[in-house]
Amino acid sequence: MFWSYYRATGKLRRVLYMALPEDEKDLSDSRRSYVVSEAANQSLAQLSAGTFLVAALTSLGLSDGTIGTILSVTMLTTLFDLFTMNYVQRLRKRKGFVCVMVLQKVWFAFVYFIPLFDWPAKTRIFWFVLLYSFAQLTVQISTPAINDWIADLVPKKTRGAFLARKDAIAVFATVTSMLVMGIVVDRFPDDNHRQSFPIMGAVILALALLNTAAFLRMKEARTLPKDAQGKEMHGALLRRYDARQHSRKASTLQEIRSAFGHEGFRKALILNCIWNAAFYVAQPFNASYQLKELKLSYSLIMIITFGCSLIRVALTPAIGKRGDRRGMGRTLCHVFLLYILGNVFLMLAVPGNALPMFMASSLCTSISWAFIGIGMFCIQLELLDPRKRTLQMSIITALSGTFAFLVSALAGRLIDYLQSYPVRIANVQLYAQQVTNFLGILATAAVILYLWFIVCRVEKQTPEADA
Repeated sequence: MFWSYYRATGKLRRVLYMALPEDEKDLSDSRRSYVVSEAANQSLAQLSAGTFLVAALTSLGLSDGTIGTILSVTMLTTLFDLFTMNYVQRLRKRKGFVCVMVLQKVWFAFVYFIPLFDWPAKTRIFWFVLLYSFAQLTVQISTPAINDWIADLVPKKTRGAFLARKDAIAVFATVTSMLVMGIVVDRFPDDNHRQSFPIMGAVILALALLNTAAFLRMKEARTLPKDAQGKEMHGALLRRYDARQHSRKASTLQEIRSAFGHEGFRKALILNCIWNAAFYVAQPFNASYQLKELKLSYSLIMIITFGCSLIRVALTPAIGKRGDRRGMGRTLCHVFLLYILGNVFLMLAVPGNALPMFMASSLCTSISWAFIGIGMFCIQLELLDPRKRTLQMSIITALSGTFAFLVSALAGRLIDYLQSYPVRIANVQLYAQQVTNFLGILATAAVILYLWFIVCRVEKQTPEADA
């Protein structure tokens, strides 16, 4: 028995801490595994958020404003990055940490079973928020390490094209799973969650396990110091080396102060704060608006989303290559204009024109998201200090995420107020979400201005950007 335990732990150690790429094929296989992991991750993220999570929260009897605030709790959990960033930065190998954190996504599956229990309403809400927040916490504290890991696996000159291909595949898997689940949910009566929610939980559980398995198959680039024979150091030898090289470790406060002294970090932080404000002032409340006020069915929302996402998948590789060629910031400005147009259509949507306005909004938003995530990630990689990338990403995520939660909480209170005291203009009732979408338009315009005049200034002065 002891021998079996020894063999098992030894094999686990080789998988988690000694899985090194030997050649380009290993790197290519790791990138393919990352694509699989992202397909599972994005599918899981959509099924455990947005329209489906709104259905679960609505069954608990929560208001639109409160639902939107809970959906934004993911950004509040980013504050914990400040407490874990030093630990993560000092990890010589991140694979074991990442796999353990990714496995915690199984808690997203369990939140769909909570509405089924015959507990008091407050008890069910407490456990729902607790499990959802814990799962979001593990996602947030592992994201900087994952991003740093992927940055080492993908050459800079092909980064945009690779991430675009990855995003196209992941989006296709995501919208397919959402379409299927939308049809499944619509097959049951609105109040019969005892059949639809367990199915949702089982699917999310399977996706969480697939996400973890894909990371287990990936290998980390060689980053450890080498000994006299040219092999990476491990165990006691590595600890002695670290003790010689790092006799004094900086505190969290010192790391934050050092980060603010880096110009690229300050630009990336401001950009992320403005963008998070633009997104979280409106988007967390749009799902409930589509279901309650606009009276759109799950199936219809998923079918339109599926069709628009196919267009996004087709355009994503071309937009990614354009970002590599013309500059990430300049390309982002163009797709943000489309994002604004999507908000305009949704702001103008009312029950009488819900279908065409939602279709137009979904099309513009889907195409813009073909590059928003990719472009923001690549700009961070360009602006941040490569030696402190994980630390600086953690600080940016924590500060901009906390700011986003505060914005969303205030917007949630505004939603509840406007629904209690409706505003009428020219004898026409103004829906609360129309106001928040207008605020989102203004904030996204601020993102474009900051990108164009601050971040893109270097790109516009570089001849290669126009090549």
